[in-house]
Amino acid sequence: MQAFASVASAEAIVPVGIWNCVVFGHPRIGDERLLLRFEAGGRTGIARPREDGFRLWAPMSNWAVRRDRFSFVDSRSEREYEADLAHASLGGTWKTESINGGWWCARLSDVLAADSAGLQVTQSSDYMPPLVVKTIATPSFPRQAIREAKEGHAVVCFLVNAEGAIVDPELVELSDEIFRDSVLLAISRSRYQPWARADLLRPGCRSFLFELDQVY
Repeated sequence: MQAFASVASAEAIVPVGIWNCVVFGHPRIGDERLLLRFEAGGRTGIARPREDGFRLWAPMSNWAVRRDRFSFVDSRSEREYEADLAHASLGGTWKTESINGGWWCARLSDVLAADSAGLQVTQSSDYMPPLVVKTIATPSFPRQAIREAKEGHAVVCFLVNAEGAIVDPELVELSDEIFRDSVLLAISRSRYQPWARADLLRPGCRSFLFELDQVY
């Protein structure tokens, strides 16, 4: 498996701030939406959405950076999070003793970040409007892969802007380079339903499985 296969960004990400995140890979829970807060002093907080707003910020371990590897631990879920700050957006992998997954985030605008102190009275839709599919393109099976009888998979994460367009797609898992162009082309042709706030980006991820009798 080739992880974080896209070209790295020119500058390392500064993680301090509040991030709108999707956590994926848990076989029972599926995708989880949450907010993560990283303070300059190293403190880390997490807030989860609910029907009437958000749960208050809960503390996690202090975050740390070592050689562009960013890490922190959520003791409640026993997940160890890690990210490579040289990539286009904040995100990476998480693991427990028995499960591995991933996470991907979009930085909140200054206005929304300033409002987040009152999460207990804030509607979660203000930060996380529904990510509703408008057009989803399916990648074609590369002819070379067919000739070579290759199967594989890919996971691509991205941000969605208020117009529903996908921006900054990045392949976070790629079993073989032969599938890269097909996956990125399908993502470029996909769209989501728009929302009102122009300063709000939503993170999203899609996985693809290439099998010789089908692709989905």
